[in-house]
Amino acid sequence: MNKIKKGIAVVIVLLILVVIYVFIHLPMYQEPEVGGLSIDFKNGTTEPEVKAILENCDMPVNYTIDYNTTSFQDDHYLVGKTIFCYIQFVDISGNSAIITEKDAIIIKNKLETNKKVWSVYFDYVKY
Repeated sequence: MNKIKKGIAVVIVLLILVVIYVFIHLPMYQEPEVGGLSIDFKNGTTEPEVKAILENCDMPVNYTIDYNTTSFQDDHYLVGKTIFCYIQFVDISGNSAIITEKDAIIIKNKLETNKKVWSVYFDYVKY
């Protein structure tokens, strides 16, 4: 009987350790994260104006600007010509970085209040 009780106790302890390990290493909820922004500026917006607009948005991380990129060149038939810019978030060493969706929404709302900004879209959303 003693050996059976010890065996049961060992199994219970091992199960408790497995449960603790699972709770520590598996996140319960991960907040969505954003790696960049796609921004349409009204036609005629210059690169210095784009930089000034972005500096006023209090970005939480460094970023790179791909000004007037041609990835959506033929996508302007509905509302007229726009200047398309891609903003990629980077860390200090220049590697790609991500911010929380909450911070990205704050930045998007600040950008959309500017008269020169036509639209703002999140790019690379990680769930």
